[in-house]
Amino acid sequence: MIIDRFLGSEDAKARLCAMLQAGQLPHSILICGETGCGSGYFARLLAADLLQSDPAAEDGEARARRVLEGADPDCIEVEGEGVSGLIKVDRIREVRAAAQQTSLGGERRVLIVYGAENLAPPSANALLKILEEPPAGAFFLITARSAAGVMATIRSRCSALQLSA
Repeated sequence: MIIDRFLGSEDAKARLCAMLQAGQLPHSILICGETGCGSGYFARLLAADLLQSDPAAEDGEARARRVLEGADPDCIEVEGEGVSGLIKVDRIREVRAAAQQTSLGGERRVLIVYGAENLAPPSANALLKILEEPPAGAFFLITARSAAGVMATIRSRCSALQLSA
């Protein structure tokens, strides 16, 4: 699995691999880890695994490669803007609309939100709406330094995963 490229956090990787292989991966995962521990890289590797293993994909390996290069249209990434790193509500609304569209390469789409602690309150509420009623085949990978920094209602809709430093 591609996630095996991540060094460390063996328990977290084993748990995810087992869920992915059993087809029981939750639609939203909150990946927590201190700054510099690689939570963003971990999310991208997991996204590559999800799109590679899509049963409707014709060429899963090509999709995975594009995800790792940041070039797959079915892997949508959201990051904060400017010095503050604030994630604005307009960006979340764009992503929410994109998530509702049909996948271009299979049945799955992955949305990665980097630094969820930087969601402005309106942005967090906009993200919450799609987490409550996710489109078919959509997976949400949300990174944060700690779960405590993420709005409680978002945390409650995600399966939490703590990466070791």
